[in-house]
Amino acid sequence: MSKKVLIIEDEKNLVKLLQVNLESRGFDVITAFDGEEGLEKAFTELPDVITLDIQLPKMDGWEVCKRIKSNPETKDMPVIFLTVIPQKEGGEKAKIAGADFYLTKPFDPSKLVDMIENIIKKKNEQKIPVQKNTLI
Repeated sequence: MSKKVLIIEDEKNLVKLLQVNLESRGFDVITAFDGEEGLEKAFTELPDVITLDIQLPKMDGWEVCKRIKSNPETKDMPVIFLTVIPQKEGGEKAKIAGADFYLTKPFDPSKLVDMIENIIKKKNEQKIPVQKNTLI
């Protein structure tokens, strides 16, 4: 079973924290530190799940998500927004961009890893649809 996660995040400490938590549970982790790099890696690496910050250099997360979801090869990739923007302010815009999940910072990294494992499990069991637009 493939367990590849792309982290698109400009906060290097958070990237390291997520990477350590994911790798300790057997995930292959790919990282990108700005929107353009993240979009390129989404298209070339074809991860199972993407975690995506909204406030990024070069291209914001809204645009990255829209482009991922508008590409036939990547449109079904689950995207989890990880952001400081409260759900009340960004949740509707996240749905419009095509995000599957919206998680506000700070969050519990182990719960995020559990969530990612569950998403991948459901994706691999499919074709049971993954529940979308879930808030944590």
